[in-house]
Amino acid sequence: MSWNNDARNREQQDRLIETQTDGLADTLHDKVSKIKQITLQMQGSLDEEHIMLDDMGSSFDNISDDIKRTGKKLALVMDTPHGRRMLMIVGGFVVIFLLYWLTRAS
Repeated sequence: MSWNNDARNREQQDRLIETQTDGLADTLHDKVSKIKQITLQMQGSLDEEHIMLDDMGSSFDNISDDIKRTGKKLALVMDTPHGRRMLMIVGGFVVIFLLYWLTRAS
């Protein structure tokens, strides 16, 4: 009879271990699924950010080209005496406007 009881105890222990193992496997599966979802969401965000950075790089390149062109035009204007006078007049108006704006804002 003790042999019979030992066999039953082993079977119960085996079933208990199998149940625990199944529970742990289910928990592991759930966690792996959540990690997969988070990873996919991160990939989507990174793809969007990559596109935004590419667009920003293009915009900065265009702005850089515009600034270079403006600098060349300004240098051309500064080479002529008439252009220097015009630039000084415009600069004077800008300074007067800024002073007016600053005193009015206070």
